[in-house]
Amino acid sequence: MSMNNEEIGSFIKSCYGLDQFDLEDIQLNKSNLSAEIFVKLPLEKAMCTKCEGSFTEVHDWQKQQARVPPFGNYLDVTVHVKKPRGHCSNCLKVQSSKIFFSIQSSHPWLVDLRNIVQG
Repeated sequence: MSMNNEEIGSFIKSCYGLDQFDLEDIQLNKSNLSAEIFVKLPLEKAMCTKCEGSFTEVHDWQKQQARVPPFGNYLDVTVHVKKPRGHCSNCLKVQSSKIFFSIQSSHPWLVDLRNIVQG
């Protein structure tokens, strides 16, 4: 599977509206049309929206799924997000644990992925 970091970064940015995630792994399973993507938001990039202080505690994995129809079938895309959790070091505000994202089925990365999966 030939995919460069720029394409992967574009995909992550299109899903989350962020370009600050570090990619850890991508696993593509052709037999059941699924893709698993592991990304991490570095601690120094996680800023409190209230005071812009940083979150200093450990990372926590969250899993989000999206089903994208590739020409009649479904490609199950699972994004595993590793993000800081806990209290802000300045104001002790607890960071939200919710991550919202959507994957556009017309995104070039997913079109390429569907072509790879379908051979």
